[in-house]
Amino acid sequence: MIFGFAFLGSRGLLEPDEGRYTNVAAQMLRSGDYLVPALNEDTPHYTKPPLTYWAIAGSTKLLGHTPWAARLPNGLAWLATVLIVAALARRLGAASPATAGGVYATLLLPYLGASIVTTDTLLAAFEALAVLGVVALWRTPSWGARLTLGAGLGLAFLTKGPVGLLPLLPAALAFAWLGEARQIRRWLHPGVLLPFLAIGGSWFAWLAAAQPDVLEALLRNEIYGRVVEGRFDRHPEWFGTLRIYGPAFLFGTLPWSPLVLAQPRALLAPFRGAFWRELRERDADGLFLWLWLLVPLLILALVRSRLPLYLLPSFVPAALLLARRIEASTLLREPARALLATWVVVLIAARAIAAALPLEASSHVLEFGFREHLGFKPERVVFVDETPSWGIGYTFQAVVEGATLFDTEDPYPPIEDILPKPASKRIFVVARGSERRFRRRAAVAGFGVRRLGSWDHSVYLEASRDIPTEWGPSVP
Repeated sequence: MIFGFAFLGSRGLLEPDEGRYTNVAAQMLRSGDYLVPALNEDTPHYTKPPLTYWAIAGSTKLLGHTPWAARLPNGLAWLATVLIVAALARRLGAASPATAGGVYATLLLPYLGASIVTTDTLLAAFEALAVLGVVALWRTPSWGARLTLGAGLGLAFLTKGPVGLLPLLPAALAFAWLGEARQIRRWLHPGVLLPFLAIGGSWFAWLAAAQPDVLEALLRNEIYGRVVEGRFDRHPEWFGTLRIYGPAFLFGTLPWSPLVLAQPRALLAPFRGAFWRELRERDADGLFLWLWLLVPLLILALVRSRLPLYLLPSFVPAALLLARRIEASTLLREPARALLATWVVVLIAARAIAAALPLEASSHVLEFGFREHLGFKPERVVFVDETPSWGIGYTFQAVVEGATLFDTEDPYPPIEDILPKPASKRIFVVARGSERRFRRRAAVAGFGVRRLGSWDHSVYLEASRDIPTEWGPSVP
């Protein structure tokens, strides 16, 4: 437990992703509206289904607005995945299920990924749960197995949409190849479909009824936009797979990947037809695991939106395959025991170092400025001609929005539309070089401006009709 949750709350929220996820959760808590993900009262944010936001909001409600509370759901999901990996290994007849769980627990990318607010750690847990249901149905059909499969698929679907169903494809291929296609029909049992539809389909059904155009746009942007167009600039180039996924998988599977790299013949085995024929004839479980690993990796390679954490669900079959190469008894002997203990220290130290680094993208940078110069906790923060630091909305429980001074492509309203809004304890974050222009535009609109402080490249300004509109020589 100490290993899994070490330094989860020591690092500030990173922009933009951690900031957006946590701010949407904070907005749900402020507004009481848990159906419409939104960045503020005027900006819905339908880029993901709401389960991740709900998890953060629930944790925050219990523990307060802290990075620890924001990351706790991911830490719990990582721990759940470790336990599910061990359960899968037991179902697949592994000699030491604990070894498989230990392998996953010490993989570099899943461990570090659990300390980042994202959908992918949750998705990995729920997809693993669904596959546990698939394997349980394969071994001993029961209502428990059906409910596990349906709930796992539903939770995965409510986390990231259709991609949550991806594990069904390699499972179907494996059963078809093994001549056990009847296994696929078991997935259509009401014990599977009902929990899947109740959990995974309920929010989408509401969205289809309440805002069908939003549902269409969500599916179009998140599926077609990512898969075909590479719309979100997530390394869509043809070489993006090698540049992003190659290193992520190679280094993300440390410290266990050298077990495979040290055996070139084993590394190249999947490229030989004899390897697959032997699996089909002698190792059905191995065939299942290899297809579970490779088929999603192939699909992710073709999708034109690529980030390292997208690979997290594939580290579950990778851990199970790696564990098959390890004798549990060797891990209890020197020097393996000492090396593994050293690696655990390295993983914890990596989180500690990340927490200590002065990362510019961390919301801590702006938090320090606010606490240093403001004599109050802002209730509304307006970023002018700057990308909003959404994490501030979570940390300070404040509404965050953007505004523009210049004619830019930013999707934010001009400052004249924001100034008249009634707001107490509102501050404007403006670049130093834009302060004079901001004061002039505010004066034309009948608002005076007072500087509250500055930090780094920004100044913090207050604008009100009660402040004289004259601005003097203090303006740079």
